[in-house]
Amino acid sequence: MGQLGIGKQREVRIPQKIPIIKEESQREHRVVSCSAGFGHTAALTESGELYTWGFNIYGQLGLGDKKTRWFPERVSMDISNHNLAR
Repeated sequence: MGQLGIGKQREVRIPQKIPIIKEESQREHRVVSCSAGFGHTAALTESGELYTWGFNIYGQLGLGDKKTRWFPERVSMDISNHNLAR
């Protein structure tokens, strides 16, 4: 359901590195916390940015729509629809 963050692969038998890239520098973020649900995953970076990916039929990724994400995407709005731009 996309919760692996590595594309549409259905089954992976060994651990995979999931790069979360800083758009401005093309360097990877350092993840300090990660949590997974039945079909989705969320990761918090050391700079406080939240990335989500996976199944999103109810909008549970917090990205403002109901599209499944196959790769990590930064959450840019809070619950009150305020921009979280850094």
